[in-house]
Amino acid sequence: MNSVILIGSAATDPELRYTPNGKPVTSFRLGVPSGRKTKTDKEIVDYFTITTWGDLAERVGENLNKGDRAFVQGRLSNESWMGQDGKKRWVTKITATSVDVLSSKITGAEETGNGGSSDARDIDPDDIPF
Repeated sequence: MNSVILIGSAATDPELRYTPNGKPVTSFRLGVPSGRKTKTDKEIVDYFTITTWGDLAERVGENLNKGDRAFVQGRLSNESWMGQDGKKRWVTKITATSVDVLSSKITGAEETGNGGSSDARDIDPDDIPF
């Protein structure tokens, strides 16, 4: 079974674009607390690029903003290529099948009916390094 579930904060605004065939695709970065801490007791955050397609891509582009907490379900895929230096490179991608906004950083409002976890921690957008 290939399934991934993430709860985190949108580190970027979603970028909605269209393929040459007109299919919508959105990508955004999601910051997820790793459960690890630095030597100075600051929480380490892992960042993932999330891609959505079709109607979901349009909804994400309209409803998700940088700083919003989100629940993402999807699948993983690996791609490899040969770099210019002749070394093989790998990337793991996440394609979302579901994205629910749990709370909006802009309005502070909690969404309802999404089954979100109450122990998810917010990531301050000002702490995001890009």
